[in-house]
Amino acid sequence: MEFFDSIFDRALSKYQNNDISIRLKARFFLIMCLTILAIMPVMMGYTVYLHLHNPNFGYSIYFPILIPQITGYCFVIIITFALIKGYFRAAAHSLLIILFTITWAVMSGDQSYAVSRLDTIVIAVAIMSMIPLAASRTGRSPYVYGIANIIVLYSFMFYYRNALDIP
Repeated sequence: MEFFDSIFDRALSKYQNNDISIRLKARFFLIMCLTILAIMPVMMGYTVYLHLHNPNFGYSIYFPILIPQITGYCFVIIITFALIKGYFRAAAHSLLIILFTITWAVMSGDQSYAVSRLDTIVIAVAIMSMIPLAASRTGRSPYVYGIANIIVLYSFMFYYRNALDIP
């Protein structure tokens, strides 16, 4: 554990003069970025595997789902470097925006069964739990993220209500 602590301390050396709350938040977002960078290739490989074995996708790779994942992965790499360079606020908000965008893009592009599409909403709720870590105490960003996701949810439900059999 000390090995990782020293690596994180060196990577986040730009935050040495900040208060402990910013340092801990930066550490959390760095761990989050590294976890995403480790898990997303596996997730993309699993997505490709599912597409190649699913008649709904014609037993071929369906790029409207894979392209947002690949693009998001590239953005997370950039966000990780921005976080290490000391741009905490920009990196934290960018990560949230990218994660929300990937989630909603995949839900919109997915052509599988309704349950598997709608259970992805749980991911948006999990991402929303990270908003207080990126927001300042006097900021309005939690409200903006909440309202934006409600608007996207209502738009999604309105646009896909016939395909998902929503009354």
